[in-house]
Amino acid sequence: MDCDKLNEINETIFTKFPYLSAVQPTQKTLPDGNIQLIYSTTVETESKFSMPMIVKVKTSPTGKILAIKTSK
Repeated sequence: MDCDKLNEINETIFTKFPYLSAVQPTQKTLPDGNIQLIYSTTVETESKFSMPMIVKVKTSPTGKILAIKTSK
């Protein structure tokens, strides 16, 4: 995926998930030709516990976001 498309996707994700703004995604090509971007970080809860947060974004080869999944 080219840098401009990745930057556009990052802006969208960082707007929805501000705690990911310092995270660069890992990129993986899926068997169907789409691309999966995985953003992974650890956040601190109000009760001072650390909690891993993973956001997976499925995009088309042209850079259109097809799906966003979060795990807590």
